[in-house]
Amino acid sequence: FNLNSRFGPFEKLTLSLGVQSEWTSENGVGSGILHRIPFTYVVPANLATNPASLFADRDENINTEHIALRYAVLPSTTLFAEGRLQQQTLGRSDHELQPSGGNFIENVDETRDTQDFRVGFNTSPWQNVMLSSHYRHMDDDSEFDNESTPQPVGTYPGFISARRVLSDEFEAKLSLRPARWLKTTLGYQYVRTDSWSETRVAISAPATTNTLGGSLLAGQTDSHIFSAGLVLTPCRRFFLDATISYQQGSATTVTNVVPYRGDVWSTFVNGTYVLDENTDVFAGYSFALADYEQSRNQISVPVGIRYTQHGAQLGIRHRLTPDVALQLQGGYYNYDEPTSGGANNYTACSLFGSIVLKLP
Repeated sequence: FNLNSRFGPFEKLTLSLGVQSEWTSENGVGSGILHRIPFTYVVPANLATNPASLFADRDENINTEHIALRYAVLPSTTLFAEGRLQQQTLGRSDHELQPSGGNFIENVDETRDTQDFRVGFNTSPWQNVMLSSHYRHMDDDSEFDNESTPQPVGTYPGFISARRVLSDEFEAKLSLRPARWLKTTLGYQYVRTDSWSETRVAISAPATTNTLGGSLLAGQTDSHIFSAGLVLTPCRRFFLDATISYQQGSATTVTNVVPYRGDVWSTFVNGTYVLDENTDVFAGYSFALADYEQSRNQISVPVGIRYTQHGAQLGIRHRLTPDVALQLQGGYYNYDEPTSGGANNYTACSLFGSIVLKLP
């Protein structure tokens, strides 16, 4: 169920409020043959095969609150502030029952609180110029109670007790329309995310080493994204939309892994040409080039990826009646990843036919 209200305008002020609640319950059961592989090096002859009954239950409750405030304090300018709060409780139970014993039980109860706030403005001092900007802060806090059913001390995932993700975002966008048939957009976005983990005591087997637990800054990511786009309509029958972006990012973890740094270039071009009142053809092309390949040394685990990806689509759309339309679309895709030695490379072709019906 949900409840929404809007108040205003009161002297150019508008307030919106919303509340929504959801509840979901799922129960699953099945049977199968489990192939158990011990966590030691064994010959294939020691592979254990066991019949088992499998159970999975899920019980989820979500409450969401939203508030938005808009204030037109200056001519052609709007200030806005909005917030979104969410509380979630989730109970999961996965277990198996075997006639010969060796049953596995995992109960994970999660409590999650999410806060998402955004403030900014948009202004259009001239008819062909628009500037917008916002700052956003997100806080995702989760706690796990996964030892309500006794488990071996320090086993995975029982030692993970909490997780918190903090994210800050800044974005600015400038739109210019120098001519009626041309619109350009320039954008910049910065995103920083900090991930925190909290663990219980973990003991190895044999108990020669252990982890004391506590709060830990597990990782940090930073991204700078620059983009430029244009919308071109040189004639009434032709429409072209193109975007190019460059992203520079990095990720750092507390483990002995090389910091993950690199950049991504991507571009999208889509065009539509109207043949007549009922028929138009469309085409699109996308390209991405990423280079996150890292240097290798003897004291760190090498990570990284480098790839190029191409995609092209071509199609035709025809309206038989105002309520019925046919569409045929073909595509070609190519992916090349040298850092995997070619293991993930692929080339694919697609063909889709669809009928769209508009019901009265």
